Amino acid sequence: MNEPLHGLVIQDKKLKISVTNKGYTTSGSLRVDVVSGFAGFMVTIVRIEEDMGKMMPQVVELEFPLPDEIGNEQFTVQNQFTIPSRI
Repeated sequence: MNEPLHGLVIQDKKLKISVTNKGYTTSGSLRVDVVSGFAGFMVTIVRIEEDMGKMMPQVVELEFPLPDEIGNEQFTVQNQFTIPSRI
């Protein structure tokens, strides 16, 4: 399922995303999918492991290497962006 994002930064060939953590979210909980389309690359952050933690949700920043196929090309992020009610 597409993960709602609270933020995204590209720096030093790394994709830094902010997502909700309830205690068990790590970079291994998500994957970065890249699809090449007519309008360029489309990137989707997908949650592959549900976070069943019981702690108060908080925003956590995770880093992923920028996929090689993107390089310096323009891309679109398919995920919805949300503003957390509490940080």
